[in-house]
Amino acid sequence: MAHTTTFTETRTDTNLPMIVRDAMARVRTSIDGRRARSRLRWELNQYSNRELADMGMSRSDIDGIVARSHGG
Repeated sequence: MAHTTTFTETRTDTNLPMIVRDAMARVRTSIDGRRARSRLRWELNQYSNRELADMGMSRSDIDGIVARSHGG
């Protein structure tokens, strides 16, 4: 008695280039957001405590301000 095994190919209708493009776009958006938050944090840290107080904030507020201003 002979045994035979049949292999069938599974075809998916995914568009790999589109998936990769979309993933790269999400990575780019994430990197851009991180850069913007880093830049804002750097800029706010350049102010003196007095200048921050004149704007109604303190140094301890910087992280929260950065997070809120960029949807974090």
